[in-house]
Amino acid sequence: LKIEGSGAMEDYTSTERAPWYALRNSIESVVTDDSLKSIGDYAFASCEEMTYIPISEKITYIGEGAFQDCKSLTEFVIPGGITEIYANTFGKCGFEKISIGPDVKKIGMSVFADCNALKDIYVYGTEAPALDSDVFRNVSATVHCYEEAEESFGSWVQNNIRISADLTGEYALSPEIPEDNK
Repeated sequence: LKIEGSGAMEDYTSTERAPWYALRNSIESVVTDDSLKSIGDYAFASCEEMTYIPISEKITYIGEGAFQDCKSLTEFVIPGGITEIYANTFGKCGFEKISIGPDVKKIGMSVFADCNALKDIYVYGTEAPALDSDVFRNVSATVHCYEEAEESFGSWVQNNIRISADLTGEYALSPEIPEDNK
């Protein structure tokens, strides 16, 4: 699927679906224009076969439920310009690992809920983002952070979340985790 256009993507709902919703079971990858500034609410929800979507550093908003139920999406990098991850954005995704850019300050309700395969979360900020309720419901994972940020992650130790201050290297918009952090 190729998404063309510039600026903000339209928001969708559970009843007003994205134009490609009928094709959701055949979408394996998505390519977006570099001039796109946002991913709309529920834009790719239930695209269960999607395995890849590169996100530009120009993206500053990823909407509520945007990737909910993307069960084949195993890794994702949240761009540096994102300051908040909204409710249910990634609920029930097939993530094994995720990288969270340095500008994220808040993670909304149930963002990673039921991402049962999620094992490694790389957080590149200098302090832990604030968490809403049920962010890590049914998740057992390790959060990798910088040593100087470790203390700020105390509230994250819940629902089988462990903190490891072993993060080295700088954030990069790439799904590749630095070799010394694998």
